[in-house]
Amino acid sequence: MSQAPLSDAAKGTTIASIVLMVKQAIESHGCDSQPIFKAAGIDATQARNPEARFPAVAMQKAWNLAIEETGNESLGLTVAQQLSPIAFNGLGFSWLASDTLFDALQRLSRYFKLINNGTTLELNRDEHESCLWLIIPAEAVHVINASIDSALALFIQVCRITADQGITPLRVEMRRPKPLDVTPFDTFFKCPIEYSSKENRIYFDNNTLDQALPTANPVLARVNDQVVIDYLARFDKDNTIAQVRAIIIESLPSGRITQEVVAKELNCSLRNLQRKLQHEGCSFKELLENTRKDLAEQYLKGSPKSHAEITYLLGFSEPSNFTRAFKRWFQCNPQEYKQQRLQS
Repeated sequence: MSQAPLSDAAKGTTIASIVLMVKQAIESHGCDSQPIFKAAGIDATQARNPEARFPAVAMQKAWNLAIEETGNESLGLTVAQQLSPIAFNGLGFSWLASDTLFDALQRLSRYFKLINNGTTLELNRDEHESCLWLIIPAEAVHVINASIDSALALFIQVCRITADQGITPLRVEMRRPKPLDVTPFDTFFKCPIEYSSKENRIYFDNNTLDQALPTANPVLARVNDQVVIDYLARFDKDNTIAQVRAIIIESLPSGRITQEVVAKELNCSLRNLQRKLQHEGCSFKELLENTRKDLAEQYLKGSPKSHAEITYLLGFSEPSNFTRAFKRWFQCNPQEYKQQRLQS
């Protein structure tokens, strides 16, 4: 009897730098990590290869063996503390160069597939607080609690590395049962934690997330965003949105970006391209519009580029066309947008 094909979630992969972080955490306990990864079917010698990825199934087995070997139920927190901005290709540098922590977390959410493409990260904002929500599909492989602990702690580490080591969330919700020893969790998160919750969520005060970052650099953020987009397009051949977005950004200045151009670049028919985008819940028009909007905002955030130069970079034929589009996106013209930012 043939086996049913794996779901997208079960076929998920994790970037190699996570393996390196787990390896460092295991060895910080005086344990040998090599037998653990070997038993899990992971070649840990590839952990420093920025292009390498490992199956989610193997990673969860490695997490389970690591907990057994170290005897540390809170090992996930130790793993997150190994985080360095260079760990995730250009993404780490992008969040450092973001305008605010909210911008940094938006980037983390938008490009989370780079880290793990079997789960989803959503950032939602209300009037006073924002919620970072780690969504694990029901059909995903059995997930070890420590790997989720690590992911949630990693999101906090991003904030602390980017802005201030003293940053704490308002509260944390975790699906995992209450650990035997809650002290390491209380010490790390420094906020109320709800265990056995329905979801895995972290809540932040908007005032904390809206503070300007001293390392903000819109041009550097834009450059590293492109590094991430190119990487996603390379490794995830099934992610049509990532591939199309990369082609759009590269082709915009030519002013000749159409569905036909993209289909030709991807070596597929126009109808097949449309079908793939529809399957991923998007259309070419929406993707082009959203890409232009994101780039327009980045170019105006402290960028010395002129109105005419941005018009060219976004592929508009006339400055007036760019202005009309900008008003549709932000309910003001580019000059008013800049003035609002200077006053805020």
